[in-house]
Amino acid sequence: MRLIFNLMSLNTNSGGSYVILKQMEVLKQAGFNVCVNYMSEVEDNAWNSIINQRYEVVHMLNMNYTDIVVVSEEFIFYAYELMQNNIKFVIQNQGISGSFNSVNNYNEHILVYQNAIGILVNSYETLLGVQKVFNVPRDKIFTYRMGIDDKIYYPDQKFNSICFLTSKNFHLGFFFEKYLKGKYPNWNLIRIENSSKEEVAKIFRESKLFLSLPGHEGFGLPALEAALSGCKVVGSHGYGGKEFFKEPIFTTVNHMDYLDFMNKLDKVISDIDIWRSEDIEYVDYLRNFYSMEKFKSSIINFFGSITSYK
Repeated sequence: MRLIFNLMSLNTNSGGSYVILKQMEVLKQAGFNVCVNYMSEVEDNAWNSIINQRYEVVHMLNMNYTDIVVVSEEFIFYAYELMQNNIKFVIQNQGISGSFNSVNNYNEHILVYQNAIGILVNSYETLLGVQKVFNVPRDKIFTYRMGIDDKIYYPDQKFNSICFLTSKNFHLGFFFEKYLKGKYPNWNLIRIENSSKEEVAKIFRESKLFLSLPGHEGFGLPALEAALSGCKVVGSHGYGGKEFFKEPIFTTVNHMDYLDFMNKLDKVISDIDIWRSEDIEYVDYLRNFYSMEKFKSSIINFFGSITSYK
């Protein structure tokens, strides 16, 4: 039996791609026969070459009834084709905002979700969304535990630095970059762009504040990674991060409310070096709750339950 991860494209700086690669690695190390499948010809870049060296590439024509294919929520058209060919599949939904990106109509989406042997989601909010949108029974959905690597995400020597990503919300980032440079000239503003995980982690470790400027997230990894690196976080939880986005480490801003954002930023910056015992306890709780060990065990448990793996 092969566990085949369907890959449309690969951006290793993307949280979604990073999580899928970690899942594949965990399952391979646990003894699963992990393979990859590309829906079309992919660019022969360094990452794809590494993946192809590590994992067997399986084309749909060579799949059989014993295989299980893992398909992301954006590519339901591919799961629909698998269903028509009697090939088992799992849907991995990392955020319901992308659930209708496929060309299929609503009823075809419903049919695909109902015929999946399992649905893997990354947060309680995504679980509720999948249930609501696709009328899927609760016992068919499994929420895995996100995992943060504490080998790179931990507090270090801190400087008066504010960091942020603008990949999901450029206009908000542009506004606050100008605002903060003018109002807080003694603070260093760091725009994170095209950086590796290790480079981002170093910025988090040395910064005091992270601006959360997401789009509609299934989870929202950067905000949690920043908090576990010792940053206070101000901004939006992007829907999926509601389960951990709690005061006082995380300060929630009304969506696209610039005035609310400015007011809360000023308050957080004024108290930036105040860390109470309960603040530290909450960060420690998050570090334990979202540990890599819990991520690994949740992924292995899910795939072990839907395969003949022992």
